[in-house]
Amino acid sequence: MELLELFLVLLAAVLVSTIVTQLLPRVSLPLTQILIGVVIALCMQGGRSFVIDSELFLVLLIAPLLFDESRNADKVALWKNRASILSLAIGLVLVLVLAVGFTLRVIEPSIPLAIAFAFGAALGPTDAAAVASMARSVSLSERQESLLSGESLFNDASGVVSFQFAIAAVTIGTFSLIDAGRSFAVSFFGGIGIGLVLGAAALLCTNVIRKHGTETLTAHITFELFTPFVVFLTAEHLRVSGILATVAAGLLISLAPRPISAYATKLSISSSAVWKVLDFVANGAVFVMLGMQLPEAIVPGWRGGDDVGNAAIIGATAAIAAVLVAARFMWVLLMEACHRDETTHKPQGFSKTLARDAFVTTLAGPKGAVTLSIMFTIPQVMVNGSDYRETIICIASVVVLITLLLANFLMPVVAPEKDESKGRHERAAYAAILQRVHDRMEERYVGSRDSRALGLVLHGYDTRIAALKDLKISDNQMHIANIREMRVWRDRGNRAEKGIDVSKRRFGRRNTMPTGPVRLTKDEVRRMMAQASDLYAEALRMELEEVRQAATRGDIAKKTAKAIREEIYLLQMGLDE
Repeated sequence: MELLELFLVLLAAVLVSTIVTQLLPRVSLPLTQILIGVVIALCMQGGRSFVIDSELFLVLLIAPLLFDESRNADKVALWKNRASILSLAIGLVLVLVLAVGFTLRVIEPSIPLAIAFAFGAALGPTDAAAVASMARSVSLSERQESLLSGESLFNDASGVVSFQFAIAAVTIGTFSLIDAGRSFAVSFFGGIGIGLVLGAAALLCTNVIRKHGTETLTAHITFELFTPFVVFLTAEHLRVSGILATVAAGLLISLAPRPISAYATKLSISSSAVWKVLDFVANGAVFVMLGMQLPEAIVPGWRGGDDVGNAAIIGATAAIAAVLVAARFMWVLLMEACHRDETTHKPQGFSKTLARDAFVTTLAGPKGAVTLSIMFTIPQVMVNGSDYRETIICIASVVVLITLLLANFLMPVVAPEKDESKGRHERAAYAAILQRVHDRMEERYVGSRDSRALGLVLHGYDTRIAALKDLKISDNQMHIANIREMRVWRDRGNRAEKGIDVSKRRFGRRNTMPTGPVRLTKDEVRRMMAQASDLYAEALRMELEEVRQAATRGDIAKKTAKAIREEIYLLQMGLDE
């Protein structure tokens, strides 16, 4: 019953956060959800506390989020920036383990070094949900988005594994660098290997089911939702990284070729809608639960549960937050300075712009619920009888808050303003794509198909091109215009079928239409609409091809190309209906 109550409370909190964020637009949605979580925790009756089981948290929320993010990640950009991403996901995490660990040990020498390293490992991973939310609120370059996305996919595993090794050294009392390195390699690469195998198995199952004609829409989506849990739990059972296995499986599944058909389009749209809802709820639940943990994490340490005073806690928190930000900034700055420019193929070197971009990338990697969830797994009493659990959990909680506040309030100030010219350029590129499709259809089918059917299709493209050239309309209004055009297109056929005059002004170009209004019979209308449907389907296929080529040339960004493809899939669904 308590689990059901918790689920309903989380769902209600996520819904409330969407309303509150409209009233407080300057406060990001993740921060709003954290504040709501804090309020819920403070209002709990009977002194009830809330602590997340780290393993349950990872499998129920983090696994499906990372799986979906890996499926939708830009694979070309990830591969292109693979060295930098691995540098952040592994190298930076190890640097933070050492830098934060030694800093904590210097500030409070009584804390065992292994515990200090475990503390640094817990602060290594960036929060994937927070990174995605923060990245949408500011203007980031394509490389920055790729680095942050790739880092958040892989650094959870390196942070969790490093944390587990440090805790093992605390509980057992011994530590071997060689054994730790070997175990890390097995967990890291073993997780990737298991993920690839299970991802291939999932694809094979899907293909077998589809081949035998037993696949349904609901079954396919249910199988998709089921996959990350199976992959994660199987990998953990085999004692390798479940996080990396989930990411590897998602990447492999996304690389599989997808059939082009009305059913495939419907499946893609339906699956995307389900995952968007799941992502929204899961992301919101992550931040709400983070807020619900904070009182339990901060209050005991602040009240002096350990032997460390409050002044020492404040000093340690400020110092560790500064070291965390400084170490990340220096690592990113050096990495970007050594990165070779795409045109000159020479290292970029240092500049003010590079330093600003590095600082933005630094702030765009806040810590989150993963850090706190694994911090709560620290044993209450160490092997030597010391107890610093409450103190370091308190420090970690405040550091998490500091990184989130910096990302919310300082990053928008430092980050460059959004480049409106880029949006105009991509809209113009999309309008050029539609114009090429229009011209190809006109050149190929004038004289060989019903001129009225062709005119109907071409008029639809004229309308969409005109809407794109109107710089006053938003992307959302463009989406509505596309849907409205589809409805108008179908309504015209329905009205014509009832015997209404079909004139050249309804169907567009003069050179594709006879002069004067035409009275059509129902059979003629049906034939005309059937031809128009075939022509529109062919035009949409051309449009998909043109979008792919434009993305390859770099005329439009990968993210924009994906959004356009989703619009085309939606139009294909409307055509099929």
